[in-house]
Amino acid sequence: KGEYRDLYDQAGIMVRLNESNWLKCGIEFVDGVQQISAVVTREYSDWSVVPMLNNPDTLWMRVIRRGAAIEVQYSLNGIEYRMLRLAYLTLVETVNVGVMCASPDGEGFPMRLEGFKINS
Repeated sequence: KGEYRDLYDQAGIMVRLNESNWLKCGIEFVDGVQQISAVVTREYSDWSVVPMLNNPDTLWMRVIRRGAAIEVQYSLNGIEYRMLRLAYLTLVETVNVGVMCASPDGEGFPMRLEGFKINS
């Protein structure tokens, strides 16, 4: 849950192989609307979004790794999940996974993340 105010305020999950290969997903605030967002970078970045016109109070995200494939799912109720993105990331034995929050064009914003779990 966040108090998104400024363009590109964002929070969510990051999966990082290195500085040139990573995925981030969560909420990103663009044009006054919360976007469910996934950015995949393999030297170059691309961006997928689903606009949430009602700016939900809560969002659940799941990232599932299956070999070199990584699937991003989201839910508005914590029960029913929809796929946002299926992408390729270089197959490596271990990756760095964690939460992320940024306000590249603003001065920061209050954010609360709950229930972060990593399963193997």
